[in-house]
Amino acid sequence: MFRFNIFLFPLFVLYLNSSAQQAISNPAPNVSTDNIRYLFTGIDNRVTITTGCDGKYEVSISKGRIINKGNGHFIVNPPYDTSEVTIKVKAGQKEFDFVFNVRNIPDPEIIVGNYDGYPIYFKQTSGVRAFVKNFYYKTQFSVVSFDIEFSGPGFDDPYKHTNEGAQWDEVTKRAINKMGIGSKVYINKVRVMGPDGRIRLIYDDFTCILK
Repeated sequence: MFRFNIFLFPLFVLYLNSSAQQAISNPAPNVSTDNIRYLFTGIDNRVTITTGCDGKYEVSISKGRIINKGNGHFIVNPPYDTSEVTIKVKAGQKEFDFVFNVRNIPDPEIIVGNYDGYPIYFKQTSGVRAFVKNFYYKTQFSVVSFDIEFSGPGFDDPYKHTNEGAQWDEVTKRAINKMGIGSKVYINKVRVMGPDGRIRLIYDDFTCILK
């Protein structure tokens, strides 16, 4: 069994790739890796398998599924209930195991408008975004809903509302129009949907005082 941090058999090259690519290769004992060291749940992980022989080879996975896309390219979808999977390559009478750790896509950060943190002109923003920074794959989350609270000038009492969708709904727009200098807006409990269709509750919050 081969793990990602040991030398591999001379006849195999296994690539796990996105915009960056890592390779495990020989003929001389060598390990060459780039940014990605894991398989992620909820997305299509692209894997390329090549062998040093001309004959046919068989590929299987211990958990989840692996789809042959042709010409040595595969899509791997690991399950959520495991921390690692083994890709088994059989060529002739020999079998080789390649073990990969499995991780979930990180939670996204909450961004209002085009600014991180405090937007300069809050009234010119149009909604909430959920963004995963510095992630290896081009995959993002969509905002399902969030709680928003207004207080201060323009409001006799704190006003709370659950906004459906990423953009300000009509109720939120009316409340924003009532805001004046010193009004405070607080956003939390942002519900987002990942590329796998699962909904996450993000506890990251956003506060802004109108100036």
